[in-house]
Amino acid sequence: MCSNSVLHTLSWASRKSRRPVKSIGSAEVLAAGTAIDEVKILFKALSNMFNLDVSLAVVMDSKDFFDIISTCRNASDHSIRADVSVIRYELETQNVNRKVWVPVNCNLANPLTKLNSPLNQALELLLFSGKLPLDPTSSDSRSSNLSTRYFYVGSPCCLHVLRLVWFGSQKMETV
Repeated sequence: MCSNSVLHTLSWASRKSRRPVKSIGSAEVLAAGTAIDEVKILFKALSNMFNLDVSLAVVMDSKDFFDIISTCRNASDHSIRADVSVIRYELETQNVNRKVWVPVNCNLANPLTKLNSPLNQALELLLFSGKLPLDPTSSDSRSSNLSTRYFYVGSPCCLHVLRLVWFGSQKMETV
């Protein structure tokens, strides 16, 4: 990991969804589930290697998905209800400590799949300086006592699973 930097990209992926879905919202759920599964493995490895207290936050730009996992409302697509239940379980058991909604125009993963995205410079800033150009505190938090380290998992996109996994510290700077 780089010195003097607080946020580090550990993983990113863009590929076709593992199963067909009926809506963009369904694809969001599948992408988030895939990202959470990957990050839990990274979480365990980093915790063991560096003796770190690491927490997990899921970042999404789908307000509908955020609302579904924040309430008892069921997903309209029956094929993803089990996936939604697993994500809710991860939140309830504190395997995932925070869920964060960001507006679509603030989603730092968008430049990975969209040419000429207005967020290209923001993503470059994140990758090169470790500074997150968003306010990570403006979201729902499942824990008032925030840990010293976070994984941020972004899971946007409709037909592709796309995720960015960032590792950062509580001293995270925002621009």
